[in-house]
Amino acid sequence: MHAYAPVIELIDTSRDNADDISWELRRKELPACLLNRQSQDSLELATELCGMFINRGILPVVRLWPDDDPILLRNLIEIALCGTVHLHWDENGEAFDTTGMFRILDGTGRHRVPLDLELHIKNVPPEAESTSETIDKIGEIADKYGHVQVVRLHEVPLNADDAAIQSVGDFFQSVVKVCPHTKPAISPQIWINNSNLRVHASDFGLCLIDRLDSGLSQYSSGELGAVDQILRQEGREKVARLPLVPAYYRKGWFSFEVGKVLDSWTDRRAFNEYKERPGWLED
Repeated sequence: MHAYAPVIELIDTSRDNADDISWELRRKELPACLLNRQSQDSLELATELCGMFINRGILPVVRLWPDDDPILLRNLIEIALCGTVHLHWDENGEAFDTTGMFRILDGTGRHRVPLDLELHIKNVPPEAESTSETIDKIGEIADKYGHVQVVRLHEVPLNADDAAIQSVGDFFQSVVKVCPHTKPAISPQIWINNSNLRVHASDFGLCLIDRLDSGLSQYSSGELGAVDQILRQEGREKVARLPLVPAYYRKGWFSFEVGKVLDSWTDRRAFNEYKERPGWLED
C-alpha cells in the first residue's frame, strides 16, 4: 500500500483566482489546496486566502520561503493545516540558502507547525564537512521540536547513472534518519523512473491532482496514473491520505477552526486512518 496526499495548487495568489479554485475544489470534492505563494506575498493576503479555503471546507497547506516574515510563521498554525519548505542542492552539489531554511525549520517548530521538508537534488551532495553540518543542523532542529512530519525526495539529478542514484538514496536516508518520527516520501515521478529508490519510501507526499475519477478515494493525475499501472502489476494499491499525517492528527497540532474542517474529512471512508481523534477535538 502506498499513500499520497491529493492537493490542488494555487500559484496565482490573487483573491479572484482563489475564489475560482475553491469552487473547483468543492466541485471535485478535493480536501486540500497548496498555496504556493510568492515570497513577497503579504501576511494579510495569505491569511485571507487561507480563511477563504477554510470557510469552504478546504484545508490550506502553505509553501514557505526562506525569506518569509517571522510573523507568518507565528500565525501559520491558526490559518493553515501545515507547511512545506524546499532545500536545494545545486548543480555543484552545494546546498544554498540554508540559513533561511534553518530559520523556517526553527520557526515552524517553535510554533508547533507540522512541516514537510522537500529535497531538490540537482547534483549528488559531496561527502564534505559542509554536507554533514547541514544534515546535523536539520537533525538538531527536528529533534528539538519533533515537527518534521515528512521528508520528501522531490528532485534527483537528470541522466544520473546507477551509482549517482544510489548516492542520492543514501543521502535521502541520512536526512530521514536524523528527523525523528518522520515519514519518508518520494515524488511519483522519481518513483516511476528510478526503481532503485522505491525501497526507501511507501509514501508519495503532496501530489497535485487534476481530476477526480470515481468516489472520494480515487484522485488522479498523469503521474499517479503511471503509478497505478506499476502498483497493479505488483498487486498493490495507493491510498489517499490528508496532508497532515495521522500521527500529527493525533497530536492535535492545528487550530480549532482548521480542526473543524479536518474533522469533516476524517469522517469519510477515504481517510479511515484518522479515527483516533485528539481529545480536545471531541469537546
